[in-house]
Amino acid sequence: MSSRSSRSLHGGRHELGQNFLHHRPTIDLILELVRRTEGPLLELGAGDGALTVPLSRLGRPLTAVELDEHRAARLARRLPEVRVLQRDALRVRLDAETIVGNVPFHLTTPILRRLLEHGGPPRSAHATSRDQGSQRSGDRPRGDDRRHGDGWRDALLLVQWEVARKRAGVGGGTLMGALAAPWFEFALHGRVPASGFRPMPSVDGGVLSIHRRESPLLPASERRGYEAFVRAAFTGRGRGLAQILGRVSDRQHAGTGGTSRPPGAPHDRTREPARPGARPREAGPREPAQVRTALRAAGIGPQALPRDLAPAQWVMLWQRLS
Repeated sequence: MSSRSSRSLHGGRHELGQNFLHHRPTIDLILELVRRTEGPLLELGAGDGALTVPLSRLGRPLTAVELDEHRAARLARRLPEVRVLQRDALRVRLDAETIVGNVPFHLTTPILRRLLEHGGPPRSAHATSRDQGSQRSGDRPRGDDRRHGDGWRDALLLVQWEVARKRAGVGGGTLMGALAAPWFEFALHGRVPASGFRPMPSVDGGVLSIHRRESPLLPASERRGYEAFVRAAFTGRGRGLAQILGRVSDRQHAGTGGTSRPPGAPHDRTREPARPGARPREAGPREPAQVRTALRAAGIGPQALPRDLAPAQWVMLWQRLS
């Protein structure tokens, strides 16, 4: 087949971010992690089947998603027992209990965001298996699959090494990790050398797992307010959390005579009465008693930064300051 005829309608290798895994120890590691999970499998970015083939031998319903129509067709012919979808990983329904994938590096962040922002309780294995009986390569979605309810319990992803480290909290927490912490757990399982891919990328990979907590640290009804609070803390100004939270604490604002506002909303800056000919001066940052008490209760020093906090500490601060 000529290079022209083998080129996907969606672009070449660079546009599709195709770096195919051939590192046997990593394949074995991912399979071992998958064996610890339950239910139907959804593979994102199946490529030439380095993971699809061994996953198909686990005896669990498997859907493999691949955007390149030529590779999807070959995979469907090779593995007739697998449901192969020629589809965009950012549009497919996340309705299997376990998500697996060698994620195109340039799509890592949007895929992670979609996993963490979407989803209800995982669907039953019976329902998912029943739905997997008909479609094969070339099936097209009716509209945008993102409109449908998603559900998954575990995700095992091969992403860039630095992304895997950050999401797992190695070297300090991140905004994305803190936002998801009450509902998801992250773990880093190993580094994959760049030479383990073909063609070889410029960076190493890392195996990242995400597990939906069976018992969330916060109810879903508090998610919006909690996320606003965490974003305000990460983007707030100050030399430590005592000052940062002093600026964003709703209790602190109410205690100084201000009106109530949603958690995470910025304070209106107070000003001293202006003297004739004098320029008004902004009030300095305050450290209210509620913030100091909440920090002590959570075992957090006043000079700690948002990146230093563990999931349970974020939850405790939110519960005490919301």
